[in-house]
Amino acid sequence: MNSNKYGRPNSSRITRTYHLAPTTRAIRAALAISMTMLALGGSGAALAGTCSNDATANTESCDGAFTNLPGASFVPVADLTLVLGGSAPTSVTPAAGTVGIDASWGGNVDVISHADITTAGADGIHEYGSTSATLDNYGSITTHVTAAGANAADISAYGDVTVVNGGDILAYGTGSYAVTAVTAYSSHGNVSLDNLDTGTITANSTGGSAVAVNTYAKIGSVNVTNEGAISATSGNYVSATGINAIAGDFASVTNSGSISSAAGNYGTATGIHAVGLNSATVINSGNITANGSSGYGINAYASDGLATVSNTVDGTITVNANNATGIRADGYHGTSYVYNAATSMSPRPVASTPARRLSASRRRM
Repeated sequence: MNSNKYGRPNSSRITRTYHLAPTTRAIRAALAISMTMLALGGSGAALAGTCSNDATANTESCDGAFTNLPGASFVPVADLTLVLGGSAPTSVTPAAGTVGIDASWGGNVDVISHADITTAGADGIHEYGSTSATLDNYGSITTHVTAAGANAADISAYGDVTVVNGGDILAYGTGSYAVTAVTAYSSHGNVSLDNLDTGTITANSTGGSAVAVNTYAKIGSVNVTNEGAISATSGNYVSATGINAIAGDFASVTNSGSISSAAGNYGTATGIHAVGLNSATVINSGNITANGSSGYGINAYASDGLATVSNTVDGTITVNANNATGIRADGYHGTSYVYNAATSMSPRPVASTPARRLSASRRRM
C-alpha cells in the first residue's frame, strides 16, 4: 500500500500540487497584467480610438488613437460637428498619402480639434461644407508635403468659412513642392481666420514657395486677424508669404502678433499681401519682418476702391532686401492711404513711408 506517515496515499501530494499551481499562475498573470497596464500608463501610450454620438446636438466626439477619420469609426451626416480629443489625449496618424480628418459631409461642417494630427503627402484636416465650414484647432497639425496640394489644413465651403487657431499648425517640405500651412476658401461666402495669441502657423519649404496663411473669398470678403505667430520660409527663386488675403469684395488684415517671411536667393518675401476688389485694409500693431532679394512688409491693393495701411505706434516693420518696401498701398481705380505712427520701420534700402508721415496717392487709368 502506498502511504506516508499521515496515512494518505502518495497521490494526494500530486493532487495538492495540482490545486496550488493554477492559483500561482493566476496570481502571476494578474501581476503581469497590472504591471503591463502600469507601464502603458507611465509611457503615455494612447488607448484605441472610440467615438460616441449625441444625436440631439448632432455631434460626434472621438477620443484615443486613430489612423484616420471618419474611416470606420462613425458614419457622418449633414450638419455634423466633430469634436476630437475633448475628453482624452487623441492622435490621428494615417498612412502616407491619406488625409487625417476628411470632413466632407454636407451642410454646415464643423470640426473642433484638441488632437495631434500628423500626415505625409495629404491634408492634415480637409473640410468641405456645401453650406459652411468651420475649424477650431487647439491641438497640433503637422503635414510633411511630399505631394502637390497637401496642406496642414484645407478648409473650403460654398458659403462662409471660419478658422480659429489656438494650437500649432505646421506644413513643411524638403522638395520642390509649394508648401501652404492653412488654406481657407469660399466660392460664394465670406472667409474669417483668427490666429489666437497661443496659435502658431508655419510653412517651411527648402525648394518650393511657402505661404503660411492663404485666404480667398471669390465674391465675398476676407477678414484675417493674427495675435500669435505666423511664419513662412521658402527656397531659392520663389516666394515666401506670411498672410495672403484675396477677396472679391473687401480684404482686411489686422496684426498684433508676429509675422515673418524669408525667401531664398532671388526670392521675394512678403509679410502681408492683401487684395480686395472694393477695398483692402491692413492694420499693424505687431512685428513684421521680411527677408529676401525682394521684400514687402505690407502690400495692399484695391482694384476699384480704397487701399489703406495703418502702422500704429506699437507696430514695427523690418524688410531686409536688395529691393525693399516697408509699406505699399495701391488703390488702382480709387485712393490709397498710408498712416505710420511708429518710430521703428526699417526697409533697406527703400523706405516707402518715412516715420510719422501721412501719405496719400491716387492712380487712374
